[in-house]
Amino acid sequence: MLLTEGYREQQRKLHEDPNYGTASVAYAAIVAGAMNIYRPSELLDYGAGKQRLKEAIEPRLKRQVNYRPYEPADPQCCERPHPSEFVAGVDVLEHIEPECLDAVLDDLKRVTKRAGVFTVSTVPA
Repeated sequence: MLLTEGYREQQRKLHEDPNYGTASVAYAAIVAGAMNIYRPSELLDYGAGKQRLKEAIEPRLKRQVNYRPYEPADPQCCERPHPSEFVAGVDVLEHIEPECLDAVLDDLKRVTKRAGVFTVSTVPA
Protein backbone atom coordinates (compact mmCIF):
# COMPACT_ATOMS: atom_id res chain seq x y z
CA MET A 1 0.00 0.00 0.00
CA LEU A 2 1.45 3.36 -1.08
CA LEU A 3 -0.79 5.40 1.22
CA THR A 4 -3.90 5.00 3.32
CA GLU A 5 -7.20 6.47 2.20
CA GLY A 6 -7.26 8.71 5.28
CA TYR A 7 -3.89 10.19 4.38
CA ARG A 8 -4.90 10.56 0.73
CA GLU A 9 -7.87 12.67 1.88
CA GLN A 10 -5.65 14.70 4.23
CA GLN A 11 -3.24 15.40 1.37
CA ARG A 12 -6.12 16.33 -0.95
CA LYS A 13 -7.25 18.96 1.57
CA LEU A 14 -3.70 20.26 2.08
CA HIS A 15 -3.33 20.66 -1.70
CA GLU A 16 -6.23 23.15 -1.63
CA ASP A 17 -3.71 25.62 -0.16
CA PRO A 18 -2.11 27.43 -3.14
CA ASN A 19 1.31 27.32 -1.44
CA TYR A 20 1.28 23.58 -0.70
CA GLY A 21 2.77 21.14 -3.21
CA THR A 22 4.90 23.71 -5.03
CA ALA A 23 8.46 22.97 -3.84
CA SER A 24 9.48 21.45 -7.17
CA VAL A 25 9.95 24.91 -8.72
CA ALA A 26 12.93 25.55 -6.44
CA TYR A 27 14.58 22.37 -7.76
CA ALA A 28 13.83 22.93 -11.45
CA ALA A 29 17.44 23.80 -12.32
CA ILE A 30 18.75 20.64 -10.65
CA VAL A 31 16.14 18.40 -12.30
CA ALA A 32 16.66 20.01 -15.71
CA GLY A 33 20.44 19.75 -15.35
CA ALA A 34 20.24 16.03 -14.66
CA MET A 35 17.78 15.57 -17.51
CA ASN A 36 20.12 17.39 -19.88
CA ILE A 37 22.83 14.90 -18.94
CA TYR A 38 20.67 11.76 -19.26
CA ARG A 39 18.57 13.10 -22.15
CA PRO A 40 15.37 11.13 -21.45
CA SER A 41 12.34 11.40 -23.69
CA GLU A 42 9.99 11.30 -20.71
CA LEU A 43 9.71 12.56 -17.14
CA LEU A 44 7.56 11.08 -14.41
CA ASP A 45 6.89 13.71 -11.74
CA TYR A 46 6.28 11.40 -8.76
CA GLY A 47 4.28 13.32 -6.17
CA ALA A 48 3.64 16.12 -8.65
CA GLY A 49 1.74 18.40 -6.29
CA LYS A 50 0.40 21.20 -8.45
CA GLN A 51 2.51 20.08 -11.45
CA ARG A 52 4.58 23.26 -11.48
CA LEU A 53 7.78 21.38 -12.23
CA LYS A 54 6.74 21.03 -15.87
CA GLU A 55 6.64 24.74 -16.64
CA ALA A 56 9.68 25.43 -14.46
CA ILE A 57 11.97 22.99 -16.29
CA GLU A 58 10.80 23.49 -19.88
CA PRO A 59 12.93 26.61 -20.56
CA ARG A 60 15.98 24.85 -19.09
CA LEU A 61 15.76 21.64 -21.14
CA LYS A 62 17.79 21.08 -24.29
CA ARG A 63 15.02 18.91 -25.74
CA GLN A 64 11.32 18.40 -25.36
CA VAL A 65 10.16 15.61 -23.05
CA ASN A 66 6.86 13.90 -22.36
CA TYR A 67 5.80 15.06 -18.88
CA ARG A 68 3.69 12.66 -16.82
CA PRO A 69 2.46 13.70 -13.37
CA TYR A 70 1.62 11.29 -10.58
CA GLU A 71 -0.09 12.77 -7.55
CA PRO A 72 -2.11 10.40 -5.33
CA ALA A 73 -4.07 13.33 -3.85
CA ASP A 74 -5.26 14.51 -7.30
CA PRO A 75 -8.03 12.44 -8.92
CA GLN A 76 -6.82 13.68 -12.34
CA CYS A 77 -3.43 11.95 -12.05
CA CYS A 78 -3.61 9.38 -9.25
CA GLU A 79 -3.44 6.21 -11.34
CA ARG A 80 -0.41 4.03 -10.60
CA PRO A 81 2.26 5.30 -13.00
CA HIS A 82 4.06 3.31 -15.65
CA PRO A 83 7.87 3.14 -15.53
CA SER A 84 9.71 6.13 -16.96
CA GLU A 85 13.21 6.84 -18.22
CA PHE A 86 13.55 9.66 -15.69
CA VAL A 87 11.72 10.25 -12.40
CA ALA A 88 11.64 13.35 -10.23
CA GLY A 89 10.40 13.12 -6.66
CA VAL A 90 10.79 16.56 -5.13
CA ASP A 91 9.96 16.83 -1.43
CA VAL A 92 7.80 13.71 -1.51
CA LEU A 93 9.43 11.14 0.74
CA GLU A 94 9.02 13.14 3.94
CA HIS A 95 5.24 12.89 3.43
CA ILE A 96 5.16 9.09 3.28
CA GLU A 97 3.45 7.30 6.14
CA PRO A 98 6.03 5.17 8.01
CA GLU A 99 4.13 1.94 7.41
CA CYS A 100 4.06 2.67 3.65
CA LEU A 101 7.69 3.74 3.20
CA ASP A 102 9.03 0.37 2.00
CA ALA A 103 6.20 0.07 -0.54
CA VAL A 104 6.85 3.59 -1.86
CA LEU A 105 10.59 2.96 -2.15
CA ASP A 106 9.85 -0.27 -4.01
CA ASP A 107 7.48 1.63 -6.29
CA LEU A 108 10.12 4.27 -7.01
CA LYS A 109 12.51 1.48 -7.95
CA ARG A 110 9.82 0.00 -10.20
CA VAL A 111 9.08 3.23 -12.06
CA THR A 112 12.66 4.48 -12.44
CA LYS A 113 14.01 2.87 -15.60
CA ARG A 114 17.20 4.90 -15.96
CA ALA A 115 17.74 7.85 -13.60
CA GLY A 116 16.05 10.28 -11.28
CA VAL A 117 16.32 13.15 -8.84
CA PHE A 118 14.81 12.78 -5.39
CA THR A 119 14.85 15.35 -2.60
CA VAL A 120 13.71 15.04 1.00
CA SER A 121 12.81 18.12 3.00
CA THR A 122 14.23 18.19 6.52
CA VAL A 123 11.64 20.56 7.99
CA PRO A 124 8.58 19.11 9.75
CA ALA A 125 6.08 17.82 7.21
